[in-house]
Amino acid sequence: MNGPEVQFEGRLGADPELRYSQSGTAWVSFSVAADKVGPKKDNGERDRVTTWFKVKAFNQQAEHIASTLAKGASVIVRGNLELDKWEGSDGKERTDMVCIADTVGLNLRWSSAVWTAPERSENSNRSQQNSSPASSSAPEPVYGEEEPF
Repeated sequence: MNGPEVQFEGRLGADPELRYSQSGTAWVSFSVAADKVGPKKDNGERDRVTTWFKVKAFNQQAEHIASTLAKGASVIVRGNLELDKWEGSDGKERTDMVCIADTVGLNLRWSSAVWTAPERSENSNRSQQNSSPASSSAPEPVYGEEEPF
């Protein structure tokens, strides 16, 4: 069951940590500091409140995040809040609110990026070579396990 949907922007507090489950599923965790700035006061200063979000992503997206993002990167995250439960080293149950990310992207308002297309598998290259010249000029997009829309 999915929790409430959230969207926020901020900066990574540390490099993403990529791990693999026992079944081989890639997952990454990272934290995002989202600042809210208040109106200017009479002295010209502004109140700033920082909220830290813990974020997790899975599968190919996790590997892309780990290879692309680093501490300080300005990102936009969309996902669902879920309660993460685990047992601490003291044997007590711990809980934490985590955003399970559907989408993570660089915030191009504060940075620039160079896009690199994913490599095609041998099967994709063979089908492209066997296609007509008209279709080979515009290769088919490659998607992961999820539909793009």
